Formats: sequence, C-alpha cells, structure tokens
Amino acid sequence: MGRVDETKRIERLRAIGVRGKLPDVLTETVLEAVRTRPQGESYTLADGRVPGLALEVGAAGAATWWLWYRTTSGQRRHLKLGAVGAVTVELARELAMEALVAVGRGEDPAQARKEARSAAQTVEGYLVDVYAPKVLQHAKGGVRTKARILAAWKPLLGAAIAQLTRDAIEKVLATRKGAGKAAGTLIRDWGAFRAMLADAVDRGHLAAIPMARRPEPIRKLQGNKRVRYLGQRDTDEERAAGKGEEVRFGKALAAFASPGTGGGDFLRFAAGLALATGMRRGEIVRLTEKMIDKRGRRIDLPAAGTGPTSCRNNRRLA
Repeated sequence: MGRVDETKRIERLRAIGVRGKLPDVLTETVLEAVRTRPQGESYTLADGRVPGLALEVGAAGAATWWLWYRTTSGQRRHLKLGAVGAVTVELARELAMEALVAVGRGEDPAQARKEARSAAQTVEGYLVDVYAPKVLQHAKGGVRTKARILAAWKPLLGAAIAQLTRDAIEKVLATRKGAGKAAGTLIRDWGAFRAMLADAVDRGHLAAIPMARRPEPIRKLQGNKRVRYLGQRDTDEERAAGKGEEVRFGKALAAFASPGTGGGDFLRFAAGLALATGMRRGEIVRLTEKMIDKRGRRIDLPAAGTGPTSCRNNRRLA
C-alpha cells in the first residue's frame, strides 16, 4: 500500500465522527463510524498494526478488508479478506497474518485463491456470473446466445470449466447429431460454446480450449447452403394468373407510397435494383455515378465495398 499519510488519516477519522484521542489502529468503534457516516466518496483506512492490512470504504459506507503485499519475486498483489460486518477487526488481522506467513514461505495467496476459484467454476457458473454480464449483454443477440448454450450444452453445465475435455464436448455434439439436429444448428452450437471457452482462456479460468480444430462429430458438416430466391416456388400457372410470389411482390412495390419526398420512388428503385443485380443494401447506398456503365448495362463495385472479392464485383443490369 505504501506509506500511510498520517495527516489524511487524521482528517478522515475526524470526518467520520471519531472524537477525542484518535486510535493508532483500527477498532470496532472506527468500523461503526465508517458504516454509519458515509462520506459520499471512496477512501482507504490502514489498520496500523498488520502491514498491508486496510479497509476499503465505498461512497455509501460499505467497507471491505483487503491485504496488500509483495510476493518473494516482487510482484504486487492484493487479497480480499471479507466485508465489514462479516469479518471483525481481530479476524481480519488473523487472516492477514496467515496470508503473510504464506507469502514468507514463497507462496502467493491471491494467485492460489484465483486458481482454486477457477478450478471450482462450473460451465453454468461461468456463463451466468462472468460471460453473460461481461460479454453477452453488450453483444447483439446475446440473450439468444445464452439460451443456446444453456439448452445445447446442458449435460456439461455442472462440469468444472477448467476440466472440460475434448471427449466430453464431442459426446454432447454426437448425441445431438444422433437426435437429428441439423448441421447448421450443431455448427452454431459449437460456435457459441467455443467463443465462451475462448473468453474463459483470456480471463485465466481455462488453460486452453480442449481442441484446436472443429470437433469430430461436426468436422465435415457444411451447414445450410440452400439458395432461396424470389418466386422460386412459383408455377407457370400462378405467374400467368398473377398469383405468384414474384408477381405479388412487383405489384406491392409498384403500389408502395411514402409520405417522404418522391413518394417512395427511391425505395422502389433500390428494391428493383437489388432484384435485378443481387446487390446488397450497403452496396446500393454507396453507389456512385462512376460505378455505372450505362452502355454496357453494368455496375462495377470496388472490392473494398463488397466483402471478400478478388478485384471487383460486376453486377449486370437486367
């Protein structure tokens, strides 16, 4: 923690209402003043007896015991000992002294606790307590991803995440594959689960993802590669009678009206251009006059705006 600033310590004790001769060490009286007189800001009070032992106080008065120390290799560490109310002054000192004795033996209590916590962390616990609040809540579709992991990987939810094996993962996928789950579903199941395992590796809860490549049960699966286009299922009779999907869409597009400028002309043009060329929305809105070859009835899109293409993407006008 560094050297205690005695002047600041005295000011803080006075601010929380400690009167008379100020104690040289933390007492239960001081703890009571801390709890009942919140300062609206966070601050630290050193114990004064055990080196490195201090009280971290929040703006609302909630306080926690921490021990700061250096390992024998010189690394700075801090160890949480417990909250005031659950841990008394004397108990905090006992716990701190035990930790300091361990440090003297060359051990690192904070690292040992972290490893023990990681070893005991279950897959479901990591998902609910760490991955969901820290990652999924900030991601699009995070709620669906959490639900997918809970449903698809139910047999592994109670297993320790640090002890997951390739065999256990492949067994779950093989079972779901045998139950008739679609290839695309299985691939998405693994993708969601693998992302969580990668996060666990980054946070030190898992040494490494149990496998480098895709699990065996889904290794050669390609997922859903069906092509679906407008009017695919229309019959000649439906088209002739004006009842096909493509005809209905054309009529709806022609009848579309907008209160904006042009009455919907831009949307009709954009939709028609997309149908004629297969262009994406982003490609259409970034279209410039230089990209349009009216004589050749062609649109040349730069590779930078069309995703993974070689040089340029040619869209031919109908």
